[in-house]
Amino acid sequence: MPNNKTHSILVVADAFGKPAYNPRLRSLCDYLTAQGWLVEVYTEQFEPLPFPHAYPITEIPVYTHRPLDWFFKMLATVLFDWKSRFFAKQLRRHIANKQYDLVLVSTFLPTPLRAAYEAAQMHHIPLHIDLRDIDEQTPTNQYQAHRRWHLRMVEQLFRTINIRRRNKFLTKADSISSVSPWHVDFLHRWNTNVHLIYNGFDEQQFAPKNIQTDTFRIVYTGRIYDAALQDPSLFFRALQEMQQEGTLPTPMTVDWYTDEAGKARVMQMAKTTGTETLMHFHPFVPTDAVPEVLHQSSIVLVASRKSSDQGPHGIMTTKFFEALGVEKPVLCVPSDEECLAQVIAETNAGLAATTTAQIKTFLLEQYAQWQANGYTRQNTNPETRQHFSRQYQARQFEQVLLRTLAAQHQHYTLVDICWTLFYSNTTYDFLHIRGNRFNSLLYKLFRCDLIRSRAIRRFNRYTREQQQAQAEQFYTDYLLPRKITPVWKMIEGKEIILVSQTMDVIAETVANHIGAHTYHALPNKEDILRRYTDFDIITDNFSDIALIRQAKKATVITYNNRSRWEHLLPTNSNITYIETGREKY
Repeated sequence: MPNNKTHSILVVADAFGKPAYNPRLRSLCDYLTAQGWLVEVYTEQFEPLPFPHAYPITEIPVYTHRPLDWFFKMLATVLFDWKSRFFAKQLRRHIANKQYDLVLVSTFLPTPLRAAYEAAQMHHIPLHIDLRDIDEQTPTNQYQAHRRWHLRMVEQLFRTINIRRRNKFLTKADSISSVSPWHVDFLHRWNTNVHLIYNGFDEQQFAPKNIQTDTFRIVYTGRIYDAALQDPSLFFRALQEMQQEGTLPTPMTVDWYTDEAGKARVMQMAKTTGTETLMHFHPFVPTDAVPEVLHQSSIVLVASRKSSDQGPHGIMTTKFFEALGVEKPVLCVPSDEECLAQVIAETNAGLAATTTAQIKTFLLEQYAQWQANGYTRQNTNPETRQHFSRQYQARQFEQVLLRTLAAQHQHYTLVDICWTLFYSNTTYDFLHIRGNRFNSLLYKLFRCDLIRSRAIRRFNRYTREQQQAQAEQFYTDYLLPRKITPVWKMIEGKEIILVSQTMDVIAETVANHIGAHTYHALPNKEDILRRYTDFDIITDNFSDIALIRQAKKATVITYNNRSRWEHLLPTNSNITYIETGREKY
């Protein structure tokens, strides 16, 4: 059923490209349009878009086909973020006279983030970021491992720069979504409002169908990267053992729909194990032909790698979801022992293997089913399976977007932490540092707190778990005895948003203990005013004057400086003062 209120949404995306032209975003836009949303998409011009769409898509040209033009623009992008700035400028020009309720950006690149953020700022509306992939999911940049050393160095530099640029906008988003539990946990470092929305299958395209075949076929579709990202050698060793034991299913083929580089990697493993005669190679097939290939398979192979500090994380390959859609048995080799293995178990989609014995047992079980019926069918959990359709995920997206819209108008109480909830400059006290006159002068002249920055860099050498443990102990042993009691009584029963110039780990710890809705550490005040339109505020900071003036009610904690506050805010009748009768230190 359409929404009672029509919402207008601006969608910003990176370039649509083959093979599937961003099916995650296309499914969402199709669904929202059918539900009565007004959807407009802006993206980088890349190649002709062959798919139908009931919503307008505007392509903004960035690069030309001239090599020299591309080189200088790429260099300017590395040095000055030229591409993001240019794209943002063009988008602002296109939407200058239009009205929207929300901006959604869907990307695995940092380029559209600036454009989406500036559009949200321009229209004073919420921003939702959907990250399909992030660089940190492959810690050693495995996707580029095949490149020569000098190209890998350039890629690594660009990757580091892009991560920094991306993180700046993550903290400014009103809500974020990503594709695996690992991604959600990782992104919590920059934003607490992160939602899990998996990738999935189109239930209209990938539906079960029983087709009898005269050969037991194990099928793989897609690229084969090197062992840093995918290491299916366990599968080849299992086939080798079955050959030696005389238990190999027959007739059987292993069909690879991949490119020449993938063929070379497969053949290298096959020759090592003496299984090359089982391998059959085919070129990539068009996206709309993939369901038919899967329907005629007996087992769908998913190449993975065990997750580790140096290995990939949260890789929820579309190949798995497509096999889930057609209900073909999935053999994931090896088990990532993380998110993918968990979903395979929850859906009863097949096996995430850790030993050759598991693989051999699984192959023989599916072979017996094929012998009996001429086809295989995995007895998946239907209710759980349905949660991974793109149609279900589009409904998830809609609920997240509606909550993001509603949050802008919900009444909150913004609360500072340092010298408002506690008699403490939490960062300085946590890191056991004290300022000096020279540092104070630097801060007044250049807004540079040198002592604080150096101490935070030292603290960041600790692991995330060590940082959280130290913050917990600091809260219990140091902060709680320094509670400002009148403020704590005021916030009881209220929807709290912590807004404080403190370290993220401290703000997170305090938020967890007091049950805050969310927190913003080192916030940009313009972002806060865009994000929340109906709020009260409790603070001691003169830097919060812009928030105080927009608040319905303001409570100011004074430290023998009430006269200065009254001088700066002489006509404000919405202010209540709590006088501590003391200096801060």
